[in-house]
Amino acid sequence: MIKGKISSKIDDSKDLLTAFKRFLNELEDWIIECKNDLAQSLPNGVHDQANFTLNWKPHIIYKNDNSTLQYLKKLRDEIKNDFEEKQEWYHGYWKMNEAHHGTEHFELFLAHLWELAPGDEETVQQMVDAAEHLGNWSQEVPDWFFWEQGIFHSFHFGTEGIKKQNNNIKNNPDHFRCLNLALITYKMTGKEKYLNLAVRAGREWTFPVGLNNDGGVYSIEGEVSQDYTESVTEASLENTIDRVENFFASGAPEVLLNLWKITGQTDFRRAAEKLINIIAVCVDDFEAGSGVDVLRKYRKITGNRRFDDLIIGIVKDLAPYSFTEITLEPEVNRESPEAEMSVHTSGIGLRSDKPLWYENGKKAEHNPLLLAFAAEITNNKKLAKRALDISRIYFSLAREVYPHGHEHGCSSRSVSAIARGNGRENNSGVVTAVLEPLMKKFLRVNL
Repeated sequence: MIKGKISSKIDDSKDLLTAFKRFLNELEDWIIECKNDLAQSLPNGVHDQANFTLNWKPHIIYKNDNSTLQYLKKLRDEIKNDFEEKQEWYHGYWKMNEAHHGTEHFELFLAHLWELAPGDEETVQQMVDAAEHLGNWSQEVPDWFFWEQGIFHSFHFGTEGIKKQNNNIKNNPDHFRCLNLALITYKMTGKEKYLNLAVRAGREWTFPVGLNNDGGVYSIEGEVSQDYTESVTEASLENTIDRVENFFASGAPEVLLNLWKITGQTDFRRAAEKLINIIAVCVDDFEAGSGVDVLRKYRKITGNRRFDDLIIGIVKDLAPYSFTEITLEPEVNRESPEAEMSVHTSGIGLRSDKPLWYENGKKAEHNPLLLAFAAEITNNKKLAKRALDISRIYFSLAREVYPHGHEHGCSSRSVSAIARGNGRENNSGVVTAVLEPLMKKFLRVNL
């Protein structure tokens, strides 16, 4: 890997369609390179070894690339067989793992594959084999979930049982990954038990507007509404960005919004909005691209456009056409000398290994995810073209210095991390949050 800074001039596309084609061609070249380079390297025993493929959907759909789709299915089966032969999996899931890393192959890779080929029964079966343990539905595996309390018994669990913890916090925001796994399996199978589990566990994560003698108050309608408005003028979680960071990294806002969309229960939406309101204050920060993407997902799921003016106003104060060169500093250590954590650093979507970007030699100010969202809101084709051209340069520079991402899917230092975001950015990269939504908007591609 090149350690020094590398730069590239921005070669402006002549029109929006050209910008799309150039980026898609670059993505296709990388996919071909991945399949050739990794022919003898997978499976490799890494828990998230297939996540480097999670940004391939725009290419596969647009080019109708069935051979690449078959590659993903083959990879799915080889990974399963490898983990079973090594006796790391039993009954379709890890013998022991934790809620963060153990769920990733299923809620990320298998879900992505199912979106590409929803009729493939093997993908559904592999997901069901894992998800059936979430709600204690398999007699061959010890219980993971405490239905009465709506919580999982531990942070560490698997088909061999649960691992007792030394602290009192049994569940943390990483468990939203389990809820997402349940929701995906519900969408795949239509079986209510998976939805019921997500609702039961999700309700424990909805934030009360107040407390009474019976515990949390989750609705402010009727008499409660009068009491509430007489004493409170503005509700707030009174939280910091860092205190809610893991909710975003674990996909909590989207899970809560999907629960609201499916059930119509407003407390789920209210809980998501309280989280999203916190992140909205920092989306003018170049580093907060994953926060921008959360606002885009909120707009898509709810149809509410209350953040449109915020995004438009931020971009209005920028100068997206003012620079002609982009520079990547691929190896950066953001960790302060006093830091105790070696991976995550302060801020949304930040890891200590996340690279730095520059525009004409100065620290970058124009996150292409922000520009793309503004273009989507305003139907601005010129701005969309600019966002695509910048994103393509990001992707191209990453290909020059980084590995594909099959050995460490969470890392910031891979082509995949630039394409779909690192492990804290939750699917917010230049392919998944620029190319893909703009293809939906301007090319009307069903992604």
